[in-house]
Amino acid sequence: MRALFCICLAVSAITIAAAGPASAQTAYDGTYVGGSGTLTGSMGGRATGCPPTTALAPLVISGGRAQSQWSKQPMEGTVSAQGLVIMHSAATGKLTAQIDGQGGVTGSYSGGCYYNVTWHKR
Repeated sequence: MRALFCICLAVSAITIAAAGPASAQTAYDGTYVGGSGTLTGSMGGRATGCPPTTALAPLVISGGRAQSQWSKQPMEGTVSAQGLVIMHSAATGKLTAQIDGQGGVTGSYSGGCYYNVTWHKR
């Protein structure tokens, strides 16, 4: 009887440990909309050809993966258990952002032009 109790306790601990990280990553799942980018600078210091503001495509997060577009080019990346979003695109640049407790996303994009970016969870 004691051996059975120990086995059940061990299985319960393994189940709880396995569920922990997955829950943290999926806490951010959803679609983030209303995205905007505000120009903060550009490569070489000249903002020629960089629009002062830009509307952003929705940010979609599922299971720790993030997807969006920048200048109609796909961007993909990851979301950490702490809500850190890092996305890259071979054609454009890199986006780094943080998801807050209210579903807001703020960060920055760096490519030929530099932008502060924001979204909010739908």
